[in-house]
Amino acid sequence: MNIKNYDTLIFDFDGTLLDSEPYHKMAHSKVLSSILKKDINLTDKDFERYIGKRDTEIFEMYKQDFDVDFDSEKMINKKVETARNLLLDDKVKIFDYFFDLVKQKENKRFYIVSNQHPNILFSVLKAKGIISYFDNVFCLPQMDVKKDYFYKNINQYLPNSKSIVVFEDDIKVLCFLSELGYDVVAIQNKMNCTSVDNKFKNIIKVY
Repeated sequence: MNIKNYDTLIFDFDGTLLDSEPYHKMAHSKVLSSILKKDINLTDKDFERYIGKRDTEIFEMYKQDFDVDFDSEKMINKKVETARNLLLDDKVKIFDYFFDLVKQKENKRFYIVSNQHPNILFSVLKAKGIISYFDNVFCLPQMDVKKDYFYKNINQYLPNSKSIVVFEDDIKVLCFLSELGYDVVAIQNKMNCTSVDNKFKNIIKVY
C-alpha cells in the first residue's frame, strides 16, 4: 500500500498488528474454565461477540451469558497474565505488511489506538521490538476513553494531523470510522474474514 497521501497512520493492536485474537480466546477459555469448574473452549463464533471490547466489559458479559458471579478484578488479572505470556512467545509475529509500511515512514507519524490492557499492550510491543516506530501509543483503558469518543474528538489528541488513515480489523469500528469520514484499511484475518470480505475499498489479508 502506498501511504504518500497521509501524514498520520493509526493502528489498532489486536488482530491488526499481530494475530493475537486466538491467544486471547485461549486465555479467556482457560479463565472461564476455572470460573465454571468445567472445560470451556470458546469457538471463533462464541468469541466474536467479545472482540474489540475491554476486559471489564467482557467479564460483565460473562456473568450474564453464563449466569455466574465471581471476582471480576481477580479473573481479569488472571486472564491478562495468561494472554500476556502466550503473546510473548516468539512464534507470535508482527504482520509483514506493517514492516512494508515502516519502509515508507520517513516523516510520517505512526500511532496505536487500542482497547487492550496496558500490561499486555506495552509488554508485547516492547518484546516484539516495534514500540520505537510509534510516536505515541494511546492505551484507551489507561486513559479511560472509549474508542468512539477518541475518533470523534481526534483533534484533541492529534491536533497536527491533517490526513489520517486507520488500520483496523473490527468490522463495527471500521464501519463507524467510515461513517465519520475516515480513510480506513481493513485488516482481514481468520477471525473476521467473512465479515470484512468485499465491504471496504482497501483490504489487507494477513492469513
